[in-house]
Amino acid sequence: MKTKMLFLLLATFFCMNVAAMTDTSRKQIHLKAATADGGSPRSIVPTATACLSADNACILIDLTGACADCTVSVVNLATGETVCSEAYTDAEGVVLPVAGLLEEGEDYCLVVNMPRMKLYGNFKL
Repeated sequence: MKTKMLFLLLATFFCMNVAAMTDTSRKQIHLKAATADGGSPRSIVPTATACLSADNACILIDLTGACADCTVSVVNLATGETVCSEAYTDAEGVVLPVAGLLEEGEDYCLVVNMPRMKLYGNFKL
């Protein structure tokens, strides 16, 4: 009985360790806020986090409590071209598929447009 309990405990810790390792392999995208006219916001800034998946297949954005409607875009900084853009309503967790759209070594900007605020962050693939 004690060996079964020990084995179950070790298996649980192993699973938690694997989940933690996969979570750290994501590349964090630091988002900054700006108002619609380009200035910095004077009130409470909505919190949002974004990260690029480990295999560069999608961008994961957590907008919990930030807004109801938003448009998420990825812009190539070298060319100014919008690589992809999606509109979301009642979005809390956004998964933006970018598999095959982003090129290795290029600089990109993630832009989250909300009704009165814009969040943006640069990242390199």
